Amino acid sequence: MILLRPSRINGNLLLKRFHKMKLEEMDIKILIVDTDQMVTMSISNILSESYETISTNLEEEIIPLARKHKPQIVLINYQLDKRYGIDFLVELKDLFPDIIGIIITTYKDLKQVLEGINADIVYYYIHKPINIETLKNTIHRAAIQYVAEVNQKNLLQTIKKQNLELNKQNQRLEELNRQKSAFIRNISHRFATPLTAILATSELLWSDKKISKECQKTSIHIIYKNAILLTQIMYNLSSFGKIGFADIHIFPQETSLEQLISAIYQVSYLFLQEKKLKFHVHHIHPDKSVLIDRDIFKLIHVNILNYLISLSRAKDTIEWKLHSQKQALESTFLLLNCFLSEEELISLEQKMVYSMESQQELSNIEIGLVVSYFILSQAGAMFDISTTPKGLEINIQIPL
Repeated sequence: MILLRPSRINGNLLLKRFHKMKLEEMDIKILIVDTDQMVTMSISNILSESYETISTNLEEEIIPLARKHKPQIVLINYQLDKRYGIDFLVELKDLFPDIIGIIITTYKDLKQVLEGINADIVYYYIHKPINIETLKNTIHRAAIQYVAEVNQKNLLQTIKKQNLELNKQNQRLEELNRQKSAFIRNISHRFATPLTAILATSELLWSDKKISKECQKTSIHIIYKNAILLTQIMYNLSSFGKIGFADIHIFPQETSLEQLISAIYQVSYLFLQEKKLKFHVHHIHPDKSVLIDRDIFKLIHVNILNYLISLSRAKDTIEWKLHSQKQALESTFLLLNCFLSEEELISLEQKMVYSMESQQELSNIEIGLVVSYFILSQAGAMFDISTTPKGLEINIQIPL
């Protein structure tokens, strides 16, 4: 019978790697089994300085003690009263696959012990009469073996778990890329309308035809309005392209809310004027500055305001309340006398959580609302839209 190696992992390498490891830090329990009480007592006394030991002289106590104390190492005599120690190691291996089994044996039983080693049941053996230094060294190597194998097993489990998570992330990214491609194809034609209006009006102005001042003024108005629309579409697409990835970078900076309100009003001014809408802004602490991403804040609020303008009728009133608190900036829009039914609110919610893969057509205004909703969701902000007794209300709370 050939003994392949005294341990499954090279003992010398392990000793070099773990030579600084203190035995008491391993938290190793050893179950000692021998029919001779003096033997178990002697071994227990020797090993108890560095390990927690449990001993027994009775075969019927072996499995119950193992279940109770869950030892990492079993030191067991080959020949017991009724059964062989190897038989118990087989049972213990079934209960605790990582357990290390060491056989106390005589030379006449060596053949069977070597068979147990090659069958991966026995880790190693100790000859009788037992040499104290051999006992200590063997147990020390077994303890290192146990710690190394458990660490390796835990590492493999961690790697497996991380690989599964990585595969999920890759699948998610692939799905997002596919959905975004479908989304962009779905809305790419939205560029055509404002571009066509700008080009056609520009050609008219550059033509040799005599154009009245009123027509020139109207043409410039058309170009300016569609340029704003086009800019907003590009901003929305740029922001939307980052959704689902870790690259929606927030760049907070000290920002004057009064200047920010003015910038948002300037973008939406023409659309408010077209319908002759009344726009009232209520801002507590108008001179206050807050730490916020100016561009994202502006994009979201312009999208929401434009959505309410699209729902409004001529001469309607839109109110905007802005309240800066310590931990959040609360922004509330109210379109007076606009009441959406439960079905309409559900439909609106479905559009906001719009599946990018859907072939459903979205208007430029709806695209802006979808983008705003996703950005707010990623930023951990609260977004709520509801019908109140006064009208349609959109409330957002952005963390500061």
